[in-house]
Parts: sequence; C-alpha cells; structure tokens
Amino acid sequence: MSCLLPRLLQVSESLTTCMQIAGTIGTGLFLGSGSALHGAGPLGALLAYALVGTVAYSYVQPKRTCVRAPF
Repeated sequence: MSCLLPRLLQVSESLTTCMQIAGTIGTGLFLGSGSALHGAGPLGALLAYALVGTVAYSYVQPKRTCVRAPF
C-alpha cells in the first residue's frame, strides 16, 4: 500500500485547473441561489430554476442525439 501512495497523490495540472473552475462555479451558484431566494422567495426561485433547467435540457437534448447518431 505504501508504494501506491505517491502515485495516488500525483494530480495533473489540467485536473487541478478543472477542480478550481468547478469550485468557482459552485460558489457562484450557491451565492446566486441565495440572492434568488431573497428576491423571489422560495416558490419564485423554484419556478425560475425549473424553467431554466427545462430550457437548458431542451437545448442540450437534440445536440446529444446528434452526437450519438451513427454515420
């Protein structure tokens, strides 16, 4: 087990960058949801997030089927 420890601790620079970007986006979403709750209330925030989620899903779904189509 001790011989695997140095190998497990090695993280590439690109993975570290991705982790930093994900942390920044997560913090932005957390702070944004707080201001949305403050401004619109719980029901308004829920409806807004449901609407935006539906629009995002509707946008991504056709692109996913185009990528998976056999040529």
